[in-house]
Amino acid sequence: NPGAGTVGTLQRRYFSGPWTFGLDMSLLKKVNISETVNLEFRADAFNFLNHATFWSGDQNINSTSFGVISSMFYSPRIMQFGLYLRF
Repeated sequence: NPGAGTVGTLQRRYFSGPWTFGLDMSLLKKVNISETVNLEFRADAFNFLNHATFWSGDQNINSTSFGVISSMFYSPRIMQFGLYLRF
């Protein structure tokens, strides 16, 4: 641990923690009811694979919570559905 005002041997942000990974997905189906009317169904999923991505938190090597993984980086899977009628 170098003293104040001196240069150490580690690069900045050397302790980055686990890698992040997120995948979102969207599906769309359009159905023609007549020539002027159609119905569109949409399904969206955020964090589709429900992959756990951890947040390493504090990056200060002098902190008591250094390297402690205490929360998630992305939220759990969220899905939403929608219908859209065009006429």
